[in-house]
Amino acid sequence: MIKASVIVLAASMLLVACPAKKSSTAATPAAKAAPAKAAPAAPAKTAGLALKKLGLTIALPADSNVTDMGDSTMIQGGGTVVNVGVAGASDPKDFAEAEKGMKDYSPTKVGEKTKTADGWVITFENKGGMGTNYFAWVRRTIGGKQIKCETTASTADQQAKAVAACKSLTKG
Repeated sequence: MIKASVIVLAASMLLVACPAKKSSTAATPAAKAAPAKAAPAAPAKTAGLALKKLGLTIALPADSNVTDMGDSTMIQGGGTVVNVGVAGASDPKDFAEAEKGMKDYSPTKVGEKTKTADGWVITFENKGGMGTNYFAWVRRTIGGKQIKCETTASTADQQAKAVAACKSLTKG
C-alpha cells in the first residue's frame, strides 16, 4: 500500500512539474510575431520642485529624491545630484574668494567662471582616486539670502545638469 502511494505521489509531481504540450492547431508562425515593444517613458516634468526647508523651487523632476541634511538639502533627480543651502561663514564671500578656493582642489581643467547678476558660476575638473571629478559651484542671492548650490559629479553631463538646476532656483 505504501509503495503504491509513493508511485502515485511521484506521478502527480511529474504532471505538475512538466509543461503542457501545445496542440498542433496552435498559432502559426505568422501569428507568433515578436511582442510589441513598449513606448519609451516620457521624460519627467521639471517644473518647480519645492525645497520646503529653504523656501525655494528648483527645475528638477517632481519624482526627485529630496533629503534635508543639516543646513542643506540634497536633491537627486534629472540625471544629477545637487546640494542647496544658505551659504555659511566658511563659504566663499565673493567670486574672488571662490576662485582662490578652487585652487585647493588642484583643478586640471577650468570650465565656466562667470559672474552673474545675483552671484556666480564656477565649474572645474580634477583627478581623484576614482577618476575625473566634475565640480560646480553656483552662488545666488534669492530673497535676500546667499544660496549656494553645488555638486561633485562623475560626468560632465551631470555637472551641466547641476549648473542648469542651480540656475533655475527661485523663491517659493
